[in-house]
Amino acid sequence: RELVAHALLSGRLARIAQNRSGSFVLEALFTHGSAEEQAAALKLLRRDADMVELATHGSAQRAVAAALRSTARGRDMIAQLAALASDLAASAAFLDASKFGPRVLEAAEMLSASVSPPASAVAAAAIAGA
Repeated sequence: RELVAHALLSGRLARIAQNRSGSFVLEALFTHGSAEEQAAALKLLRRDADMVELATHGSAQRAVAAALRSTARGRDMIAQLAALASDLAASAAFLDASKFGPRVLEAAEMLSASVSPPASAVAAAAIAGA
């Protein structure tokens, strides 16, 4: 598991996310990885790619939604998730009109309902477009 996480973190995650098999690997990382691994992966993914574009991509949307459904709640992960929710909220209408965007928006709404109160307020405001 650590070997896979390190291999992913050293590469271009956006390219991996857009690959059908790679998106399943990233989904597994966001489901089973440690909080530190998940936060690092999300930080790199956000740095390397336009998250709205990934959210509308057939394979990459799986990784974005998995990140939003992550149960890791370290300080850095909460900050990364709030920033991701903010990125997506700014383009909610575009995402809703796309083929795969609604799945990601649904995961973002689930995030706002499941995080701790301080982060929940940030995520909910971001999703609501405030």
